[in-house]
Amino acid sequence: MSVDRQPAGAPAVARRRAKAARSGGLKAGKAVIVVGTGLVVLLVAADWSVGRWQQGLVQARKDYRARLDRLAFHAVRTGIEDIRHQPDGSYRVRLVVQNAYDEPLYVMMPTVDASIQIGPRWSGIPVTEPPEERIEGSVVRLVGERTADRILAIEQSDYTESIPGYIHLKMTLESIVSPEQNPQEEVGERKEDLILYLKDYRRAGDKGRHPGRPTFSEKPDFIPLRAWTLVPRPRPGSAR
Repeated sequence: MSVDRQPAGAPAVARRRAKAARSGGLKAGKAVIVVGTGLVVLLVAADWSVGRWQQGLVQARKDYRARLDRLAFHAVRTGIEDIRHQPDGSYRVRLVVQNAYDEPLYVMMPTVDASIQIGPRWSGIPVTEPPEERIEGSVVRLVGERTADRILAIEQSDYTESIPGYIHLKMTLESIVSPEQNPQEEVGERKEDLILYLKDYRRAGDKGRHPGRPTFSEKPDFIPLRAWTLVPRPRPGSAR
């Protein structure tokens, strides 16, 4: 019976091949680990960069929102300049919209609602623009101030009379504001209530002069319940 014999040195060759295979496997494993580590580092860096970018966007939006709030509640001021009783019994109210900042801004001329107090509630009254003035809702570049007139029609006579001869009136002004003419993002919103007492000219008949008391004609046409937020106008000849 014949016996197969391995060539001399075959075991050594086999050992070298096994060692080489193990060495190649280790090198390949190390390469995989290096590549994997690099990918992880890249992913972490990318995630950090995206996170910073998103934080920057959020902060920029917060800053822009804060700027809009400053414009809406500090730069834009509103108030009443004058109220005149009209021959048809209505009242013509001259509103003032003011920019208290040096930088120009864009503002929508306010929409106006009005109501008078009847008992414990407010009852709405008609508010219209004069025929020669149609600017409500229009966007203007506001530098300094603009005026806008409104006509109030008060027909109710059962109003609450906290001050004899005066109507408790509330006017609500709403507008939007932006530092840009054509804003691509959100805009600032402003809403303000102007509350005052308005002289009722239907009560113009004096019952006689009372010593020390003003007559009806001597009484003011309206009495603000609080001061308007308007910036005082400079006196003639003075610098702003």
